[in-house]
Amino acid sequence: MTIDEMYIQIKEHFSKPDAVLGKTDINCFYRLDSDPLSPVRCAAGCLIPDDKYNPAWEGLGIRDAMKESNMADVLGISVGDSNAVGFLVAAQREHDDSTSTTSFLEGLEDVYNHWRD
Repeated sequence: MTIDEMYIQIKEHFSKPDAVLGKTDINCFYRLDSDPLSPVRCAAGCLIPDDKYNPAWEGLGIRDAMKESNMADVLGISVGDSNAVGFLVAAQREHDDSTSTTSFLEGLEDVYNHWRD
């Protein structure tokens, strides 16, 4: 998955009227619940196909999940692709620091402009 593809998919997900940031006050979740129809995802979580999601990833940061499991393969990102990994980590950080989907989408645009190919 390229930076452009990740950006488009994340932006489309969080632009839906029912999209919710996948986090609580203290924790972020790839998926807040196991319901595949639930819109509650984090920036990386909305990139994970429903049939590939692994609950064992919860609690792991993106870099750790990519190194210690098959998340990199699921996302189609090489662990050695520092730009793609950097974009995803920065997008996730923006998600975690945002207070609304609107503020997240604004910050995501900045992240994309910094990391895009």
